[in-house]
Formats: sequence, structure tokens, C-alpha cells
Amino acid sequence: MAWLGDVGFFIKDAGEAVSTDASAFAPGMTGPAPTQGFSLNRDEAQNMLTQAKATRDDLRALTPDAEKLTKMKPPADEIASNAYNAAYIGAGGSPGAGGYGAGHIQKEYAYMVELIERLERALGITEDTDQQAGSAVKAVSTDTGLA
Repeated sequence: MAWLGDVGFFIKDAGEAVSTDASAFAPGMTGPAPTQGFSLNRDEAQNMLTQAKATRDDLRALTPDAEKLTKMKPPADEIASNAYNAAYIGAGGSPGAGGYGAGHIQKEYAYMVELIERLERALGITEDTDQQAGSAVKAVSTDTGLA
């Protein structure tokens, strides 16, 4: 969870003061509160969680198509098609434009998985499916080497 570092989410009800205790940011968290973060009411956090899950699902659906594009072949065996294809799928150890695009989608997916985990933790929600999704991100980035 490197990209969020010490950013926390504090879920509060109207009129509630912001706490300096870490347990207010996530159940089970100890020590001082994160040095930076977001204070949301429960409805805002639930809406954000719903949007984050929809975005995660969209990114998951894009992944296979993005990976297929990194394996495309030139339409003809001639100089211009071969040069374009090499720039897109990569050559000489470079992932090419398509590889960078697929890797970017994987990173966005991992970002959304972490955001969802942190929001759920702040809301006191845990779901096995999100834990499985986190494992899937690690497996995808290890298998393809694009992330």
C-alpha cells in the first residue's frame, strides 16, 4: 500500500470532531492518526466506495483486451507495418506503447483495489472478494511483467 502511504480516511457523523487517534481512521489501527487524510461522512464514503468498485470493475474488464493488443501482428510483412508494430508491441526489451498502456491499466487497477480496501477498513467493512482482487493484481503483474 505504498501509494497512499500515511493517508487515512476518517468517517465521521455530522458535528463530530476529527480525532488524532489512529483507531478513528480504521478499526484496529494503533498509534497516532495519519498525518494527512480525508474526513468523510458515512454517505460520502459509501458513494466513493461504490464509484471506486465500478471503476475497478471497468479496469478489470479492460485488462484482457489491453494484453491482447501487446501481442498483435503486423498486417503485412513490410517495412512500415513492421516498424509500427515494433513500436507498439515493443522490441529489444522495451514494452512499447501497448505494453506501457497495459501496464498502466494494471497500476490503475491496483490503485483502485487499495483505495477500496482503505475505504472499507474505514467503514468497518471487509469483503473476501476484494482480498481476492488484491491477490489477482499481484498475480497479473507478476505473470505479464508489464506493471
